[in-house]
Amino acid sequence: MHICVWVHADTSNSYLNEFDVYTGKSSQEPAEGCLGERVVKKLCQRLYGKNHHVCMDNYFSSPKLFADLLHNGVYCCGTVRLNCKDMPSAIQRKQLVRNQGDFVIFQKVH
Repeated sequence: MHICVWVHADTSNSYLNEFDVYTGKSSQEPAEGCLGERVVKKLCQRLYGKNHHVCMDNYFSSPKLFADLLHNGVYCCGTVRLNCKDMPSAIQRKQLVRNQGDFVIFQKVH
């Protein structure tokens, strides 16, 4: 059996705000969206409309998720996988730097 514990924690005080134990796909689980998107949306529901900022790693990050969260009043940032579905072509073509500590930033202004 494969078990994952998803956690939403506050970086300013290290408190655990929400968590979810995942033991595999259930019959009640909605079919739309990838697992990462569903996890983040579920753990962030209490933040909707409160203009909080959520940071995540590339397992969860996607342009669709970021747009959905922004629509619900949650700002977010995260590392990305260049081959992620719906990733803008400007990011896919970007020549990434390979030196430790270097980074590239893209943002969407609405």
